[in-house]
Amino acid sequence: MSFGRAACFSFSAARQNRMIQAIKKLICLFVTYFLCGSMVAFASNEESLNQAIISLNARARSDAGRKLLLTAVSQQTRLSEKTLQSQMSATHLGYGELLTANSIAEGSGKNLNAVLAMKGAKSWTSVSKQLRVDPDSIVNRLHNAERTVQSGRAGLRAQNPQAAQRDRRGSNYGPQAGGPVGEGSMRGSR
Repeated sequence: MSFGRAACFSFSAARQNRMIQAIKKLICLFVTYFLCGSMVAFASNEESLNQAIISLNARARSDAGRKLLLTAVSQQTRLSEKTLQSQMSATHLGYGELLTANSIAEGSGKNLNAVLAMKGAKSWTSVSKQLRVDPDSIVNRLHNAERTVQSGRAGLRAQNPQAAQRDRRGSNYGPQAGGPVGEGSMRGSR
């Protein structure tokens, strides 16, 4: 009888060992899944933030565009345009980076120089997460600034329709500009 109990006991121990191994594998699988999900979310935040910065900076093609950008960044950061111009001169940041850095500074309670010192070779997303500032909130601010610039440009076009028409056409010559129409033109022969 003692042999039967030992066999039953070792069967039970082997079964427990297999269950423990299965649980360990399951835990490893969950940890791996969680880490991969976090990395994907981080990469997504990184890409969204970088694209929003690039898109906003691309609006600085003209003096009017730069003025609109400065106003939009000022509205988002609640800093004066004069302060932003001083920061741009001192830091050599573009409009998107300046809005990002000031948003992180505001959200974290740090000053701009502290945020820039932390940035170093890190990404803006890394700095924002390190300081517990949601990168999506910064992306939203960048998009809001871009919408402000777009609506400002629409207002400028409404005030100066000839310049707006020239901007849409890209040229003052040819059929698309109301120039000559005839053989070989874009509209074809009549």
